[in-house]
Amino acid sequence: MIAALSSSTFIPGLILGILIGIALMRAATSFQQRWGRTPWGMPPWGWLLVGLILGVIGAGLYLIAHATTKSRLTRYPGSQPPYGTAYPPPPVPPPSPQTWAPPPGPETVQPGAGDTNPPPAPEQAPQ
Repeated sequence: MIAALSSSTFIPGLILGILIGIALMRAATSFQQRWGRTPWGMPPWGWLLVGLILGVIGAGLYLIAHATTKSRLTRYPGSQPPYGTAYPPPPVPPPSPQTWAPPPGPETVQPGAGDTNPPPAPEQAPQ
């Protein structure tokens, strides 16, 4: 069924669409300032058009985009994972300190290193 448009419904609908579009644009800008990106990555002027064209349905889409984008950003703090991944990347283990070193081989042993007696003291020249 085709809806009949008249000036009595068109003008209020247009005004309502403009108000919803401006509200969505401001909300997307605020979201971007707080989280560093807009919902679903759509620029704020795109949300203005969605609100202008779709009206209340566009506002519902914005609320869904807001919730899903916010949950994804809080699930992965500090990074933005590629979309389509079901699980976060595995954590990187910290480097373990080396607690054991192999004993030096016979080719690296210095002379006198294994002696229990100290080397003889150098003789002093008579004065």
